[in-house]
Amino acid sequence: MKTLLVLPLTLSLLPAALPAQDGARAAADTAHVPFACEEQGLRDGAPFGCQLLARPSGMRLPAGAVFWHLARYPSREAAQAAGRFTDILTEITTDDGAETWLHRFGAESDVPRGGAQTTLVGPLPLPRGSQFRIDVFHVVMPAGARTAVHAHPGPEAWYLLEGEQCVETSKGVVRGAAGEGVVSPPAGVPMQVVNSGTGTLRALSVLIRDDARPRATPSRWKPKGACDAPPPG
Repeated sequence: MKTLLVLPLTLSLLPAALPAQDGARAAADTAHVPFACEEQGLRDGAPFGCQLLARPSGMRLPAGAVFWHLARYPSREAAQAAGRFTDILTEITTDDGAETWLHRFGAESDVPRGGAQTTLVGPLPLPRGSQFRIDVFHVVMPAGARTAVHAHPGPEAWYLLEGEQCVETSKGVVRGAAGEGVVSPPAGVPMQVVNSGTGTLRALSVLIRDDARPRATPSRWKPKGACDAPPPG
């Protein structure tokens, strides 16, 4: 089993004549592509956007540390046979065909059986509550894309299928690459999600929130551009 624990790390028009460093930053700014994560953004063959795959509500999660388990199966029938009624099954279409994923939220040891690929992301900083709504998305971002600054009422996490991602928050920066998981800070922390690679970013993402809370709210916090800098090391 692959264990992925990725936690936050500490952290216009310009004049014609600029120092070299400022000129490089200006060139990077022109490449920024606004990205809106709409629920049906990948319908009708759109190459980029988000697609809501599942949204169960009234979900009860176990006490203690909660992790997001992902397992990939050759078919929906195989996933159903290996899963339990509280698991979430989703299907996405890739260049290689359809993929069926089983999502389980529970203790670190509560691993789905029989999956071709099993991944663990977490722990997830859950807000207080007894019942939750879980949004599961397929996200495809072009190079240079970044979301508007926003905050969520619960944790957001990603499993990166392709490409590189950087999440700048008011608490620090979190980076990840294909085959890795990324966990956002707790509820209410403003963030901006950036495709920090040179190619397409594809990911499965989950957002866990109280049933009565909206999915996201805008924020006036301004990122410092940390995701535009090369990763350390």
